[in-house]
Amino acid sequence: MTSEQDAEIREMARLILESRCWDELFWPDAWNGVYPLRPSEQEVVVESEALKAKVLRIMSGGALENEYSNTAEHIRMLYLEAAKTFNVHLLVRACS
Repeated sequence: MTSEQDAEIREMARLILESRCWDELFWPDAWNGVYPLRPSEQEVVVESEALKAKVLRIMSGGALENEYSNTAEHIRMLYLEAAKTFNVHLLVRACS
């Protein structure tokens, strides 16, 4: 992957984790103006690696329908499908 693609995947990871933090915030806290904690650097790295592993599975000819196995995987795919530096669907065609 190029450095531009790595940067985009890292940003996706950060956005996914921030979204999870908002989802886990209790309503009373939200109503009282509490903001969720920001994801740690280690969490961003782990999520980035999960996204990269998914891209590599797809590039190696893995079936796209297997990449939507649960809610977390489905969310990752939505972000990957919206990528600006690569097209997940073209990766499947180009590598199969």
